Amino acid sequence: KCNISFEKRNIADTDQRKQLKEIVYKVVSGVLNYSCSQIVSQKIKESGLNGFEVNVIFTDDDSIREINKEYRNIDRSTDVLSFPINDFMYGDGEIDIFNSNEETQNLMLGDIIISVPTMKKQADEYGHGKDRECAFLVCHGMLHLLGYDHMNEEDEKQMFKHADDILNSIGFIR
Repeated sequence: KCNISFEKRNIADTDQRKQLKEIVYKVVSGVLNYSCSQIVSQKIKESGLNGFEVNVIFTDDDSIREINKEYRNIDRSTDVLSFPINDFMYGDGEIDIFNSNEETQNLMLGDIIISVPTMKKQADEYGHGKDRECAFLVCHGMLHLLGYDHMNEEDEKQMFKHADDILNSIGFIR
C-alpha cells in the first residue's frame, strides 16, 4: 500500500499529481517484486502480515531543507530523503509486527520525501524526463527503506545496479 501526499498545494497541478502517483505505484511495485526485497517479502508472509506500506510525500525545496537540517544536521535542500522504520540490511532483517499498521496488517517501511523542484531541475540536468527522475528517486528511497545504502563504493555500486535493473524492468530506461 502506498500513501501519497503533496505537502504544498502549488507543488503540482491535478494532471501532474495523477502522473506522479502512477509513477510511485509502478516503482514501489517494481521494487517489491525485485529480488532485492524477496527475503523481507518472504518473512512478511511467514509472520502473518499482508504486505508492505510506505508513505511518499512530495514537497518543495524549503520544506525538504528544514527536514534535512532537523534530522540530518545538513542545512541544504536535497532531492530525496528516506526514513526507514525497520532495521533492514541489504533487504534482510527481522520483522517486528509492532511496526505494522493495525488496520491493514501491512508492515510499515517508512517515509520517502521528494522535492519536486529539485526533481525537475535534475531531470533537466541529466537530460532525461521528469517521469524517469521521479521513478529514480522513489526507487532510491525504497532501496534505503529496505536497508541498502551508498556509504562506500561497493555498496553504492550494488544499490545503483539494483536501481538500474528495477527501473529498466518497469520501463524507466535512462
